[in-house]
Amino acid sequence: MCYNTIMKQKYIDRFHTKYEKQKSGCWEWTAALQKGYGLYRFPGGSTAHRFSALIHGLDMSQPVVRHKCNNPKCVNPDHLATGTVQDNTDDKVNAQRQPRGETNGRAILTEEQVKEIRAKYVPWVYSTTKLANEYNVTSVTIGYIIKRKVWKHI
Repeated sequence: MCYNTIMKQKYIDRFHTKYEKQKSGCWEWTAALQKGYGLYRFPGGSTAHRFSALIHGLDMSQPVVRHKCNNPKCVNPDHLATGTVQDNTDDKVNAQRQPRGETNGRAILTEEQVKEIRAKYVPWVYSTTKLANEYNVTSVTIGYIIKRKVWKHI
């Protein structure tokens, strides 16, 4: 047996000691996590779900390994699929795991302020510039709020 085969089997054997099978069918990662995802160091990678996909023969021609179960700790290959970055983003949005509104760490305004802005805006009377100055944001941001390009959920 060559060194690479022994090393590969070592990583596989160790991998199978680091999750617990759940009634849901998920294999939940019990070792280190980062942002809710299992961490597993192996040559060429560091996420447990990606390693699971590799050793279980998923088609790795796509750049992303996605969770069909919406459980980032899951490493069950039956719950994983490969896809594009856009596929992964769509999954997150559809599962409502995408931070939005005040839960977005970059939000400057509150939901109440967004409602106020929309209520106050009157074209040529109460301008986007005046609102921008009042709420300490740009007039472009105010325009996006009014046109519902941002804060769509309100």
